[in-house]
Amino acid sequence: MAKSRGFTFKQFHIEHDLCAMKVGTDGILLGAWSEVGPAGRILDIGTGSGLIALQLAQKAQSDSHIVAIEIDSNAAAQAKINVANSPWPHKVEVRCETLQTFAKQAQHQQSFDLIVSNPPYFPAGQDFPDQARAKARHTGSLNKQELMQAVAQLLSATGRCDLVLPFDVALDYIETAKSVGLHLLHRVDVLTKKNSPPHRMLLSLSKQTKESRLSQLLVHNDQGGYSADFIQLTRDYYLKM
Repeated sequence: MAKSRGFTFKQFHIEHDLCAMKVGTDGILLGAWSEVGPAGRILDIGTGSGLIALQLAQKAQSDSHIVAIEIDSNAAAQAKINVANSPWPHKVEVRCETLQTFAKQAQHQQSFDLIVSNPPYFPAGQDFPDQARAKARHTGSLNKQELMQAVAQLLSATGRCDLVLPFDVALDYIETAKSVGLHLLHRVDVLTKKNSPPHRMLLSLSKQTKESRLSQLLVHNDQGGYSADFIQLTRDYYLKM
């Protein structure tokens, strides 16, 4: 049974009362969809509560190391608690700093096999009454050009970057990625229900040039419940799947 302030998954619990961005479908989708495989070094940009980092830790190899960076001090502190209370505190390192600062410090270090992010996408200036939420969602602290340049710097030659974004924003990200030498590997258009326009996109980028794949994910079936594909994707995490 879920605790009052948080969200309980099959193998870990997330407290998110100190985070501007709560546990939501976008993050769960990205964490469930991203294929960790043999990735030894993983970077989660804008980890928030640590949700995606812990989803990846659940399926990563025992010796994998996940660095989860977060600009907001309250969210970073909560992510550290969530990691410490999880089965994988040895796998995840939470750091409170900007991507720009991290990229400068990491420029002489080993690159990452997998980078994931549920990045900010609202244009700077859009009004949010909650300043922490504004920081988490405004591109003023991290725009797509900065994010893609940092990913191009930090990603290994054979590595992959997985993102979740609103559909229209994702199309812009694909073009920006091309400008820094990142190529589309896989694009998943996410539809709330059959015949509805896609509202989200999961996309995978790489420095390698390969033929890209395009697929769709339907969240809800005709009866209003979760679709079989959505259940299959998330069943390792949701308690009742």
